[in-house]
Amino acid sequence: MGGWGIRKNGFMISLKESSTAKVVYPKSWCWPVQDFFQTKTKNFIRAKRIFTFDVELAGSYEVVIENPESLKLNPSSLFLGQLFRSDVDNRNIEIVFDNFA
Repeated sequence: MGGWGIRKNGFMISLKESSTAKVVYPKSWCWPVQDFFQTKTKNFIRAKRIFTFDVELAGSYEVVIENPESLKLNPSSLFLGQLFRSDVDNRNIEIVFDNFA
């Protein structure tokens, strides 16, 4: 199974609760988890899970993305593979939120 080489650099996502402005910061993994995500058309695409959130209260949240241009994604997770493949254009990266409860 192919992987994704991810360099987060200064990239960060947080959630801000709309009524109280309380900010929920993600937990970050040292080793991102390889995963598959099912799209609306029922196709599975490979994905990399790099953050999880513990949202304790239901409500309306705003997604805050900091330094989106600093996220670097390469189709290969292997160092040598990354030397020969270009990073994915940031305009082609999708961020997916999923409920794992």
